[in-house]
Amino acid sequence: MKNDLNKIDEITNNFENNLIVKATKRNEFKKFSSKAFKIIKKALLTLVIASVAAVSACTVVTTTNPGNNPGTNPGTDPGTNPGEQTQHSELLLDILEDNYYDQTTQEFYDAKYFLQKADAIPYQFLIEQGHDVEKLKTNELSAYSIIYTLGDDKNNIYLSNRIENEGIDTYYTFYTLKYPLTNQEYDDMVMLFENNYIQSGYFIQELAKQKEPTVIADVNTTKKYYDDFYKKFKNSEAYIHDILDTDKIEIDFLNFSKEEQTFSIAVRTDTSECTQKGMVYTNAEIRHMDLIPSFNPITTVSYDDTIYNGPIYFNSTNFEEYKSNSIEITYFYNHKNLYNIFDLKSDLVNEI
Repeated sequence: MKNDLNKIDEITNNFENNLIVKATKRNEFKKFSSKAFKIIKKALLTLVIASVAAVSACTVVTTTNPGNNPGTNPGTDPGTNPGEQTQHSELLLDILEDNYYDQTTQEFYDAKYFLQKADAIPYQFLIEQGHDVEKLKTNELSAYSIIYTLGDDKNNIYLSNRIENEGIDTYYTFYTLKYPLTNQEYDDMVMLFENNYIQSGYFIQELAKQKEPTVIADVNTTKKYYDDFYKKFKNSEAYIHDILDTDKIEIDFLNFSKEEQTFSIAVRTDTSECTQKGMVYTNAEIRHMDLIPSFNPITTVSYDDTIYNGPIYFNSTNFEEYKSNSIEITYFYNHKNLYNIFDLKSDLVNEI
């Protein structure tokens, strides 16, 4: 097993005890006055999802490791009281009961192109940060979002986000977010992504509604700077080809400091380099690199000191650590499966 990314651990450990779980938000479906009806419906949904998952298990190889605690006791969750055993998480049931997600599914199929409204994007978090979410949902602004887990940790997921913003110069906001998951939530997420369900995107949207993330990175750069930096970095013999033997990578900006003239990035191998099962991609890796400018200093645009636009040329200050320390990651990514994505809710209706 490869070593953990020390820098990422250093940043995230400070926040481990500060995660706040929001109260579950009830959606339009909950307007029905009969509490008994809701309980019965949830019971039916649980039973039918279980049957769908059982059938899927015959043909799909799960990424859950039987040797690990998460998922080894189907139908239980460490957060439930003894005797209160349920097959699936409240989060998934909330998604299936929400008319908004049903409407989004219909819009997705009607659109005949990948509608970001259905994507695995933490929209509630972006609303709170002041982004133009309506333009993101309708693809007027781009939003890249990919989920991954680190090593064997199944109770935390990381979201890498690159969000486009309008301005004098088009610019990106890079977020790296960490969300906690229960065992049930993790198992549900695996089931949704492995079986190409459109609810995989809703899972992340609902997660952002119900839980607060740890914000590991929050960085703005101009789109031009990102494009120029990415092109130069991925073509580096020393930093990429000699170590990874591929230029199919993704980068996440983690930090910039004009005062110290330092910045840092995370380097991830692309999903095209992975073993794929549904929308789950294994055998990827992530590394951390600290950098300093080699010629021109770190700069921001003249009109906004929070939007970075340089440097293009750089040197690593932790090259040996970057070269030798990496961690395996598993991706959950639904954006590539436009023509092979299914509706769990339709399957449930057919089963009923």
